[in-house]
Amino acid sequence: MDVNLQFRKSLYYLDKGKEREALQTLKTILPIAKEEGKVVSIIQISIVLAHALFLRGERFAYCHKLLNDAIRLSHEEWFDDMLDEEIQQAKSLTAEIEQYFEETGYYFSAIDLNRFWADTQDNSYRDRYPTNQLIHQLEQQLDAKLPASYSYLMRHAGNGGIPRKYHFPLPNQNGYVTIQGLMPIGFEAINAIGGTYSTRFWRQEWQYPDIGLVIADTPSGGHELVFLDYRKSGEPTVVLIDQENNFTVTPLADNFEQFIYGLKSDEEMATLFPEFN
Repeated sequence: MDVNLQFRKSLYYLDKGKEREALQTLKTILPIAKEEGKVVSIIQISIVLAHALFLRGERFAYCHKLLNDAIRLSHEEWFDDMLDEEIQQAKSLTAEIEQYFEETGYYFSAIDLNRFWADTQDNSYRDRYPTNQLIHQLEQQLDAKLPASYSYLMRHAGNGGIPRKYHFPLPNQNGYVTIQGLMPIGFEAINAIGGTYSTRFWRQEWQYPDIGLVIADTPSGGHELVFLDYRKSGEPTVVLIDQENNFTVTPLADNFEQFIYGLKSDEEMATLFPEFN
C-alpha cells in the first residue's frame, strides 16, 4: 500500500467532510508507516489522526499519546524546517488536551456526565467538540463570555443535546418548565448558540428582549425559552422568558451549574408534583 497516496486521500476526505472514511484510512496506514519506518509519515499521520479524533471529542488519551509520540520522533530525527507547522499544531493540541484532563471534575462533580444526555438524541442539538478556538470565535461574535461551567459541560459531557433529566421546577412550586434541548457551542447545528435558531433569530423574528443568550428551548414551539441573563455584572443567571405572557422573565437559577443541578427526571417530578404524569 502506498502510504503517501493514502495519506493524501485521507486529507481529501477530511476536506470533503467525510470524517469516517478519513479516520478509517488514517488508522489503516499508521501501522504500515511504522512497519516501513517512514518517520515523516508517522508524524504527519499521527497528528492528523489525533486532530480529527479531537474535533469529534473522542479518545483523548489516545490523541495525547499520538501527539506525544509525534513530538518525540521529531526530536529524534533532523527534518530541517519541513515539519515545523505540524509540530507546532501538535504542541498546541497537546496543551488543549492536557487542559481537558486538568480541569476534569472542576464542575458537576456530583453528576455522571457520561450519562447526562438521553439515549435518544436530536442532531439539531449536537455539534462538534468545542475547542478553545471555537469558543473564542463564538464569544467574539456574540460579544459575550460563556459561563465556564457551560463550556465545561459541553466539553466533558458532549456538545449539546437532550438531557436525561429535563424538567426544572419553577420557584415556590409554581409549576415547572420542560427542556426540549440544550444548545451546543458552535455554528453548524441548527439549534447551536451560533446556529440558525440562535438568540439573534429569536430577537429579530419573535421580539424576545435583548438580555442575554438563549441556551434551551421548550416544547412550547418558541413561546417559552431559557436564557442566560447578563443584565447584572458577574456570572449570568438563568431565567425563563414567556413570550405569550408579555415576555415575563422568571428567575430559575443563580448560575448555569445550579440550573443543571436543578434538573429533575420524570420520577423525581412525580414526587414533587402529584398531578405530574
